[in-house]
Amino acid sequence: MRSEEYRQAVRMIARSIAFLRAKLVLIDLTALVSISEIDQEWTANFLKNALSKSSIRKSARVFSASGSQPETMQQVMNKTSTLPYDIGLFHDTEKAKAWLLDGYPARLFDEGRITIPLNFNLKLLNQDILNKRAQQRAQHLDENPQVIYAASALPDNFHLGTDFVFISLSQAENLMRIIWKKPPISRQYRFGMLKAARALIEHKLERVLLNNQRLGILTLEDQGWLVSKSLQLLPRTKLRKLAVVTSADSLQQMSSEVIGCKLREANLPYDTRYFLSEEEATEWLMEESA
Repeated sequence: MRSEEYRQAVRMIARSIAFLRAKLVLIDLTALVSISEIDQEWTANFLKNALSKSSIRKSARVFSASGSQPETMQQVMNKTSTLPYDIGLFHDTEKAKAWLLDGYPARLFDEGRITIPLNFNLKLLNQDILNKRAQQRAQHLDENPQVIYAASALPDNFHLGTDFVFISLSQAENLMRIIWKKPPISRQYRFGMLKAARALIEHKLERVLLNNQRLGILTLEDQGWLVSKSLQLLPRTKLRKLAVVTSADSLQQMSSEVIGCKLREANLPYDTRYFLSEEEATEWLMEESA
């Protein structure tokens, strides 16, 4: 496994843990041939940042007794000794399960019950009831993007306020603000971003402030959707500067970085900067180019 693939796998596991609020984690590393010293150091630093406040109580790692795995696992163990949960190293999966389940009902390890593919929309696991009509509306907008170019014009001082997002624009400042109030579910996120896209296109605004501090972490599906829609819609805007305000959460920053890299590959004609405060973001947005 290449370094990039290994790191992406670690990130996906961390995202899954965060979304599911998992307390028990079993990781089978027997098929992993080796981990370079650089990746060992990266793993230790990443886990300290990403999982320092996680829901995990116990993490069992199963590895091969042959080759370099025992030494490698011990090195990683030493580097992550300050994590706030118990870590156990095992050569046998059943022993790892027994250690994890000490104090928990054995039925938790019904494999048919807990196997979750990484491409699954993890947020849906926490929803008991889905609003069918809202889903159909989001799907209709997704399949018919021309809907956002409806003939009805938006007012000059447009704003949209819901319990999860606030969107406003100022013609005088040539600026749109998108502020997420709390982590939205998928259909809410797509609804808000499509509303913002409509306003951005119709008003030909050149500056956008996107405050994601309370957004949480996007699912992989919503990340892919955002990239796809951005590549489709942003070339039709007059956008020159995009300021993204992120939280200090390393998983959110990583998600923003992945999305940003994919959009930069398309060479879209605008400048993007990342900030930890709205004040700094606004100051940069309002600067005039020399």
